Amino acid sequence: MDTNSPYYGFLADNPQIAYQYYRPKTGGYNFTNYWRNNSDRVVQDYYSDFVKRLMSGQQVMGMPEYMQQYNFSQNWQNMSPGARGEYATAFRPQVKWNLPYR
Repeated sequence: MDTNSPYYGFLADNPQIAYQYYRPKTGGYNFTNYWRNNSDRVVQDYYSDFVKRLMSGQQVMGMPEYMQQYNFSQNWQNMSPGARGEYATAFRPQVKWNLPYR
């Protein structure tokens, strides 16, 4: 988002709203549902990054810049299938021996 935008200050001051603006709205059901419901995790990541940059003397990013560089897909791939709401047995079905009786 352009820093000259009239909405920039509003989104920079309201991380939860900025998150809802930038979160992925396309993709699979589990992917979009996970990011819809986990705004607190990303906002806490932002605050953590903010403090690290502030303490080290680096340029501090506003929430809109942080959300533009946040890699939702990479974070999604780094999670286990169970954390993503997928079931491991869907990828590895149990072998069943259906032998007829003679």
